[in-house]
Amino acid sequence: MISFNLISLEQKKYVTKIKVWELLKHLGTVIITFSIIVAAVIFFTYQLLLDNESLIDEQLEQEKRVTELGKVTAVDEAIISLNNQLTLAKSIQEHHVKWPIFLNKLIESSPEGIVFKSLQFNTDSLSFRITGTAINRDILLNYQESLKNFKYFDSVNFPIASLAQKDLSNFEITGKLTNLIYAQ
Repeated sequence: MISFNLISLEQKKYVTKIKVWELLKHLGTVIITFSIIVAAVIFFTYQLLLDNESLIDEQLEQEKRVTELGKVTAVDEAIISLNNQLTLAKSIQEHHVKWPIFLNKLIESSPEGIVFKSLQFNTDSLSFRITGTAINRDILLNYQESLKNFKYFDSVNFPIASLAQKDLSNFEITGKLTNLIYAQ
């Protein structure tokens, strides 16, 4: 067997260095993008905490003024106002969904070979819509069964037309979310 070495060793080293450089550039871009997103989330969380802290400080100052003036009715009104705000905060927190935990559980329940195109969840109407592509029909059937057993979903609607193709089956799944989504 005859083999020809058409590229010199120096050129091979140069091409390898270019490939490594491109990989490092791409990795650096991903790390920087992720860092920017994390920094933005931390910044907005910090701003929310500052806003809440100033609101609490204002309420404490108001209570001090009321106490100094000796107006019992104003204190009662402040307490009622604070109770109303606490009730509102509690109702907001009761309907808070921990999306990272929920999405992690959803992805873990998905078999290999499922590619998601979109995930839409509406907590007001407790409905969802998932679109994507499966490598083949068997994987799609496994995914259908997995979703029917997923404790956060109820009445999963799986169109039969999605099963018509043997390979690269596109799918659109709709259904209802259970109230367990709030109790994660």
